[in-house]
Amino acid sequence: MSVGVTERTLYPFIGKVFEEFGWRCFSEAGSDERFPDLIFEGDGAKVVSEVKIDSEIQLTKAIIDADQKARRPGTRNTVALLFPSCVRDIPLSELERNYPRLKISALVLTDWFAERKELVLKDLAEALTTSFKDWLETKKTRVSYDLVVDVARDLFGRLLVTGVRASPRSLFWIAPWILWDVLTFTKTFLRIFQA
Repeated sequence: MSVGVTERTLYPFIGKVFEEFGWRCFSEAGSDERFPDLIFEGDGAKVVSEVKIDSEIQLTKAIIDADQKARRPGTRNTVALLFPSCVRDIPLSELERNYPRLKISALVLTDWFAERKELVLKDLAEALTTSFKDWLETKKTRVSYDLVVDVARDLFGRLLVTGVRASPRSLFWIAPWILWDVLTFTKTFLRIFQA
């Protein structure tokens, strides 16, 4: 039985892409949950990234995790990368050839770039780098309130879908967790973009 693709398996491939655009990419040793999956460094900036494979629900959880883990290296710039679950079906021997074409979901909250997009990894690295270079000249933080509204709407939508499928008793236990996600994301977003 061969070992399948995991989040950790993707780190070197993600690193290669970002290194093409001048970022230094590394992962802190160990599998301790307190450490970020990846850290990108370039021109004095650090970006903490969490990598997930699964459903869209994981993207919001990943950005919240990234924000909490970003405090350790002293940054507020975070990126959540969500790979489609089909990546687990790619044999390791084929991953090198296929990863550049994989469309990912990314949620980016940095001083210079705030977006939620579906795109290939190389396009994300290019957009992040281009925005960063522009930001270096102006140092003007980019804020996207539409982004926080979109994510909050998705989380509330998840609450509604859960409510339709759940019994009133289970909804009583689930709803507070989803509302907590909404509030935590909103707090994270506002903390990152406070003046």
